[in-house]
Amino acid sequence: MQSVDVVILGAGPAGLACAIAVRRQAALGVLVVDSGPPERERPGESAPPQLLDAIRRLGLDERFLAGGHCTYPGNISLWGAAQPACKDAIFSPAGAPWRLDRPRFDALLAEAATARGAALAWHTRYSGSEAIDDGRAGYRLRLADRATGALRDVHARFVIDASGPSARFARDRGACRIVDDRLHALACFAPIAPGAMTMQAAVEATEHGWWYAARLPRDRAVVLHVVDKPVWQALWVDGCAGWDAALASTSLIRGLLPAAPPASRQYHAFPIYSSRLDRTCGRGWLATGDAASTYDPIVAQGLYKALSDGLRAGQRAAAALSGSAADTGYGDRLRARYAEYFAHRRALYDQERRWPHAPFWRDRHERRATDHAR
Repeated sequence: MQSVDVVILGAGPAGLACAIAVRRQAALGVLVVDSGPPERERPGESAPPQLLDAIRRLGLDERFLAGGHCTYPGNISLWGAAQPACKDAIFSPAGAPWRLDRPRFDALLAEAATARGAALAWHTRYSGSEAIDDGRAGYRLRLADRATGALRDVHARFVIDASGPSARFARDRGACRIVDDRLHALACFAPIAPGAMTMQAAVEATEHGWWYAARLPRDRAVVLHVVDKPVWQALWVDGCAGWDAALASTSLIRGLLPAAPPASRQYHAFPIYSSRLDRTCGRGWLATGDAASTYDPIVAQGLYKALSDGLRAGQRAAAALSGSAADTGYGDRLRARYAEYFAHRRALYDQERRWPHAPFWRDRHERRATDHAR
């Protein structure tokens, strides 16, 4: 049976940042396991100015700045009023937000983790685990090759669950997910002509939910529609004809997005939960990124949260295995930040009052966060 100091479940931004942080801090063996392929389309391309701070802490700022990513000038929104409003980044003391070439960004993190000495196992699924001496001696993980179905066991002295909202390892340890809200999204990626779309991020509230549109590097665009589940299911009708009909009913977004042939579009559907685990760490393990807490993209904090969480998780794991002082406030900080996030999110939804009887907005206005102190 293979033995590794640290096994990280999930090779998204949080998991890869965690791997880099571990290797930067200590000469520990690190294995990153991910059930998917190394190259895939991931929603999430806009990030706050503070993203660069986290990238600097990973030692990747020079490569990031040379990687085709760019800042964008701010937002235009149709939210809470009948007329669009602009928020220009030039007036922000924090600077301009970032628009990422997401495939290149993900590749940068994976290459940096490998260069630092971490091993990456793609197409490999976590299928269960057993604690050894109640976690004092680590965990026996069962991993499955998705192509062949072959199983293997790996002994990890420390496990970091960065597997996203499923957080299966953490739940196997008895953690429970507290869900404050459930939404669903359908994202469409499509090619656009050079210069055909503004670089501003666009957000529009409608009766049944809200829309987001952004121009991406390499002449592409993403359009995201966030709704409740019944409306989301209707978007799929007749090859996403429901999505096209909903887009045609918008005032702002439809005018920004050039028409793209249906064959050139790529659709990605996914749930959006505002949620957190009731506990994010235990003996010999911790959860990070979306495994620990999931944020609504309306707050545009997902990538920054992933990197900063991953950094802290990696530092904590390295300290625990090297005998340094443990970060005993890890879970408390995640809970406090989640409470701040949810208050910010609620304030944003409370600004839109044009459809008080529409189920989407009525539910958002009536919903209150779970007691985060418990």
